[in-house]
Amino acid sequence: MQKYKETSKAPLLINTCTVDQQFPHSAQEKADEIFASFEYGYRRVYWEGCTHGFAVRGDMNDPKVKAGKEGAFKAAVEWFQANL
Repeated sequence: MQKYKETSKAPLLINTCTVDQQFPHSAQEKADEIFASFEYGYRRVYWEGCTHGFAVRGDMNDPKVKAGKEGAFKAAVEWFQANL
């Protein structure tokens, strides 16, 4: 994450969730610390009740997962509209 901040000029959106072994809560908090002053833009959206992969292979019968999937898509579209 530090290398991204030091070398990138692209804004960064990260959709995070409750259960994610690839990006646990400690890493999510660290990302917030590192990118708090990122001049090109940073936003992290947290989806309660979701697990890693929720936006691709989540259970659409679970209201939290469905909201996370739809919300992550909306957040990405809005992010691109604002930053492209």
